[in-house]
Amino acid sequence: MRFGLLGIDPPMAELALAVAASPDHQLVWLWGSDPALHSLMAAAPSAQLASAWEDLLALDTVDAVLAGAVGSEDDRLERLRHLAQAAIPTVVSHPFCSSMLAYYELDMICQQSGGILVPYVPARWHPLWSDLSALTAEAPEAHAWELLAIERHASALSRVQVLEGLIRDLELARGLAGDLLRVTAMAGPDERGLATLSVTAAGSRMMVRWSAVPGEPWRGAHALLSGPLGECRIDMPDDGTAWRLAGRLAQRSVDLAYPHWRAGEASLPHLARALARQPGRPSWLDAARGMELADAVERSLERGRTIAMHYGEHNEAETFKAVMSGGGCLMLVLAMTMFVLAPFARALGLKLADYWPYALLALLALFLLAQTLRLAFPPGGENSSPATHQPPHPRGE
Repeated sequence: MRFGLLGIDPPMAELALAVAASPDHQLVWLWGSDPALHSLMAAAPSAQLASAWEDLLALDTVDAVLAGAVGSEDDRLERLRHLAQAAIPTVVSHPFCSSMLAYYELDMICQQSGGILVPYVPARWHPLWSDLSALTAEAPEAHAWELLAIERHASALSRVQVLEGLIRDLELARGLAGDLLRVTAMAGPDERGLATLSVTAAGSRMMVRWSAVPGEPWRGAHALLSGPLGECRIDMPDDGTAWRLAGRLAQRSVDLAYPHWRAGEASLPHLARALARQPGRPSWLDAARGMELADAVERSLERGRTIAMHYGEHNEAETFKAVMSGGGCLMLVLAMTMFVLAPFARALGLKLADYWPYALLALLALFLLAQTLRLAFPPGGENSSPATHQPPHPRGE
């Protein structure tokens, strides 16, 4: 598969180097200004270096694009809009922006164009999760785990970085806990920096607790998984050192380390399957729902209460139904208002008051005529992209 690189951030730089070193893939096109560009040019000397990213839209030399989270959020979104409209398969650094609506907008564009976007969350494909799933499958208990507690060390992280870590960690949590249905968040006096953010979420299979831990120089996260089966600790460092799974499962000691796992190299088979539209997680809808969870966390902080999550389809047909529903409520309120105000208008001698039934009838006719626009949408969700709607994933991947 021939890849182009559009913007160089650390995850995409690592992935691009893995592509360049792979015998099954090629890095053939580059755009960016990061110092990592020099090492990529050395790894892929035949790659074309572009001066403008728009050049990619006029080429047919790439099979897929790696899109890094560089530049302003508006610029990133604009680039992804064009790629989605052109139906160019794209692997995207997740999260690429802070807007939940941007994710759903891109999803709807892909439904119309037939494009595909794949969120890049390499930790979701770590072999630790498949090993944990295999060990759990041996347990006789129907609910082997009850609680997943994740601590992300955030002593030197900004508010944006804390939220990005939360989004990626909740993506891992959803692989074990299922959809997170209720979210409660709290933060200390440093709420602006969120260095003490604490989130509790009720999953369909277990509870999830996530917290930012200040004052700790170690970079990464620890997770503790507990339940009737036992207790396991998962170390997830960010500095490239080995992940580790240790604890007791069904009275048996477990201690596994993964010193040879490399995120970029290990992700290539998963990305190839996703770009070929084979079922897999996370999908772009998973990424959008992760952004919904982050938005719920911020709303919970503002309002000081639990936020219930309501997951539904987001496409043009559903948006049209929502608009028509709101329009119907508006028409009802308007009719009641005109009915109440008309006698007062007559008493004031306003001649136009005699014509309010005709005006209301015209508005109702216009509203009913607008309902026929639903015929513009194919029945049965035919616009849905193959990778958009997936059943819940069993435990981990």
